[in-house]
Amino acid sequence: MFKYSHDRSLLILSKVTLDRRNRSLCKSTRPEFCSGIIVNQSAVNDSGVHRGIDEGKGSTADDHEAKQKLSTKANEVAVVRANKIGLTKEQLERYAKDPYWIRIRLALVVTFWIVWIAMFVAAVAIVVLSPKCPDKPPRLWWQKRLCYQIWTPGFADSDNDGVGDLKGIKSKLLELSRIGIQTIRPSGILQNAGVGFEDITSHVKIDPRVGSLQDFDDLVGATHSRGMHVVLDLPVVTSINHPWFVKYSESAAGYSGFYNIASHFRNTTAPSVRELFTVSEGNKSFIPSKRSEKVALLNLEDSGVQTELANALSFWADHGVDGFFLTGASLFQELVNSTTLFAKLRSAAYEKKESMGLFSTIHDTERQLELRELLVGEQGLHSVSFERLTNVRSNCTGSCFLDIINAEQVVRVSSLSTLCFFMQISNFDSGTLAYRMGDRALAEAALLVFMMLPGSLGLMYGEELGVTAPNVHLMCWNGQERSWSSQHNRVMEVSVSPECATQSFEAQLKADTSYLKVFTQLAKLRDRAEAFLYGTMRLSLSKQGCLIIWRESITMTPNFVLLANMKVGNCSIALEDEVRLQNASEVSVNVMTNNLISRGQFKIRQPITIGTQKTLELQAYEAVILKYT
Repeated sequence: MFKYSHDRSLLILSKVTLDRRNRSLCKSTRPEFCSGIIVNQSAVNDSGVHRGIDEGKGSTADDHEAKQKLSTKANEVAVVRANKIGLTKEQLERYAKDPYWIRIRLALVVTFWIVWIAMFVAAVAIVVLSPKCPDKPPRLWWQKRLCYQIWTPGFADSDNDGVGDLKGIKSKLLELSRIGIQTIRPSGILQNAGVGFEDITSHVKIDPRVGSLQDFDDLVGATHSRGMHVVLDLPVVTSINHPWFVKYSESAAGYSGFYNIASHFRNTTAPSVRELFTVSEGNKSFIPSKRSEKVALLNLEDSGVQTELANALSFWADHGVDGFFLTGASLFQELVNSTTLFAKLRSAAYEKKESMGLFSTIHDTERQLELRELLVGEQGLHSVSFERLTNVRSNCTGSCFLDIINAEQVVRVSSLSTLCFFMQISNFDSGTLAYRMGDRALAEAALLVFMMLPGSLGLMYGEELGVTAPNVHLMCWNGQERSWSSQHNRVMEVSVSPECATQSFEAQLKADTSYLKVFTQLAKLRDRAEAFLYGTMRLSLSKQGCLIIWRESITMTPNFVLLANMKVGNCSIALEDEVRLQNASEVSVNVMTNNLISRGQFKIRQPITIGTQKTLELQAYEAVILKYT
């Protein structure tokens, strides 16, 4: 017991001595920081020790452990006290009231706010005084869309009766929207008396073979729900079984002038116009048709005809149609100087919807530019397309494409704020590009060229697959389609493209690379890139005859340039001297034809270093679109 008490007393004494030594050291070195050091009274509480001794609690092992803990704790307290530095509250208050430090703080606050305000003013000045980006010109829906013409009886059959229908089109809207189609033009749906669905007998009724008016309303609603538009054919020719023609033949009151127009063409100097007509039965004019024996051309100067067509337009506008294509209008360009039909149709359209579009086609004649200006300007059509693009054949090389595009005055119009182009790549009379070119690779290169053009492009169904279809045909959805015959007064054969079994929609969609996937890339590029929506266009030929087309944005977004070899031999293009990419900071591959993909020279989104790669080599019928900034 005595030894325990003696050891504990020595320990306490050593702690007290250590504490006094630390205090003495603190005062001798930095006395101003010693005010916070206080002896830990709990460490030297004699009463606690004596109570433990008196009570006789604990053992020798416990005492040894307690000594160690107490020693460690005392050392920690000493270190913390020795390291405690800083100003006291009294010292801080003295400096806070010091006039010198007050002036320093005030100067710093004032300087901060002056610098901040100066930076803000400079930022505002940069925004106000810097050159503004040009305003994006307004674009209506039809000025930036692909218009997809569908021959309804051969597109998609929903009830397996052998004839495609409106419900079938509705069932394929998802597939069309996925490949970039934004406007559909279902043809062959008006009530008609022929197997070719061209002998129109009513301008306001749906042919029961393709569906009902309710089916049409459902199709329009489903199309609009996907952000797509519907363009309807408004024929200016009718069947000889049309009620108008019947009344005209009977000399009924009000119908005597509906078809009396043969005299307008008897003395015309345009052979292409004279050859289109066969005049029989006195003064009645008939037009030969590929899918009909003959159809009658309306007299567009007759006020009764104008009223009937305007009423038909209003009827379909009430059912949600977004635009109208005047079919057969290319046959009467000699009449546009005097007729007031188009202005009347436009007035009727504007009563329903200001964004409604009116379109037509003009035959390739010497007066076509003059006629287009007249039709779009005075007569009120929104756009008139020529048939030059649909007449392109396999013998058209780079210089040929250059001449056609220049003749269309595309470059001039692409720089204008109001874009009035609606150009057709293919239609039911011309057939697909692959059919006209005779080679899928050449057709694909031509597709890239046409997709670089501004405005809206019209194309027939099957164009996205690259099938060789001469005119109307069965759409290749899964390769299981078979040819069929339709008999309605006479027999009409509807064939399937020879590539349908291997190049169907489903097969190309599943393939790693295909004509359809290149088409989809092009369609989405046209729909999203501002260089295509609002930009300008330039074109040129390389020294070796390759076609070069630039689409340049008016803002800071990327630009695009097409390099296309439309000839049999190879072509080398200088990227700096001919494509003028020496100042481009970034250049990459954006879209290319399948034959260039299979060659493995480039990959999509592959960067191109202009300083390293001086030229770009293209083999026969290869084309590539580069993106650059």
